[in-house]
Amino acid sequence: MTQRTDNPFMIAASALSEPYAALAGVAHLLAWPFRSISRAYRMRRTAMELENLDARTLRDIGIERMSINHIARASVDHPAADPRQAVTWR
Repeated sequence: MTQRTDNPFMIAASALSEPYAALAGVAHLLAWPFRSISRAYRMRRTAMELENLDARTLRDIGIERMSINHIARASVDHPAADPRQAVTWR
């Protein structure tokens, strides 16, 4: 059931919200390449930082050298989770 209103502010807000919603959808669509590039950059930077650590430091934090790329990907995709728990081949 749609309510009819005579409030001019509500009518104006309703009329303005539709074009902005479409514009937001287009902006979201155009932004995905930049998000993808940013994700790849963060993942590579994380992997490089882990690769620069020596074997003892990696062992102390519970990371095997062969799982660095997997851990870098997991840390970028799920930053709140512990990426070491995502490694399945231990």
